[in-house]
Amino acid sequence: MHILSKLEQDKFNNFNLIRLIAAVSVVFAHSFPLSLGFVPELFPGFRTAYFGDMAVLSFFSLSGFLITKSYCKNENAYSFIEARILRLLPGYILSLIYCILLGLLVTSTNFYSYLLSAIEFFSKHILYLSVNIPSSLLGVYSDNPAPNASNGSLWSLPAEIRMYILVLFLGFFQIFKKKYFLNLFFLSACFLMYVIFLYDSHLLDRAISFILRVPFYALIKFPLAFIIGMYAYLYKKYVPISPVIFMGLIGAFFLLPYSLYLETVVASYTVLFLGFYPRLIIKKLISIPDYSYGIYIFSYPTQQALVSILKIYDPYILFALSLCFTLFIAIFSWHYIEKPSLRLKGKTKNYLLFLKSIKPA
Repeated sequence: MHILSKLEQDKFNNFNLIRLIAAVSVVFAHSFPLSLGFVPELFPGFRTAYFGDMAVLSFFSLSGFLITKSYCKNENAYSFIEARILRLLPGYILSLIYCILLGLLVTSTNFYSYLLSAIEFFSKHILYLSVNIPSSLLGVYSDNPAPNASNGSLWSLPAEIRMYILVLFLGFFQIFKKKYFLNLFFLSACFLMYVIFLYDSHLLDRAISFILRVPFYALIKFPLAFIIGMYAYLYKKYVPISPVIFMGLIGAFFLLPYSLYLETVVASYTVLFLGFYPRLIIKKLISIPDYSYGIYIFSYPTQQALVSILKIYDPYILFALSLCFTLFIAIFSWHYIEKPSLRLKGKTKNYLLFLKSIKPA
């Protein structure tokens, strides 16, 4: 049996491959509701939506592990914020522009009205990362099986950003170094949520939606996966990486009644096991570019456009065709938008100081 702390010291892991598989799984999961209008079962008790759920849970858990590691290694708030913004925002902005351009091809309204709705769409989605509710593009995808939805994948980014803020908060107040405070913090939060749930379950829904930007209580499993990843890093000396545990959890997932907590634990441990177990490391694929973010944020509008223009109502054809188009966009985004933006790490403060030094004439 291997221990996570020893495996984590090795530079080899399968994280890029896991991200890529997770992103493709999201495309597959979305292909069914976007082409059929409902989520079917592949076999009794296993809905196609599980592919998307497990994939997004994997993203959150992996992010919790790596983001916590990043802060603990550096402990610099500015560098932490800079890195997060440079990783998420450029691709996010490009995805909004991409949605607007695709919508222009299929909108049923006039150009002027569409332009006004596009401006509102862009601005509200930027604000959506902090406080506001996003808007839809006017006259777009109204006849699709999933009507009026321009990019349903973007819902997870506000929740993810709030997890980054949580890491920043815990790190800034040195709580990571005093684990009993960390445990007390989360136990208090769980107790408070339980009390609110007993008093009014709808109030808990509204509170979680306001704080985490997840639509309802069941989606708390995604921030929970992030916290599991966070704890896995902080307690890595006590986390076993074992095929026996992995197979036991997979068996429990399929044999026991569905539970969002079990699903979250299974996905989180799967990421660690497949990412670090030595016999599963594929060294030839370690250096593959990280196209996963691009696939995730560009696939949904691509699929909606294909359904609207080509009238594709077969989920498997939609999956194959949309993945080809999306991969092309994701490759462009990585090499010309995301990767160049990441090269600015450690330099933005100099740019800000330079701009501050410029005095108006």
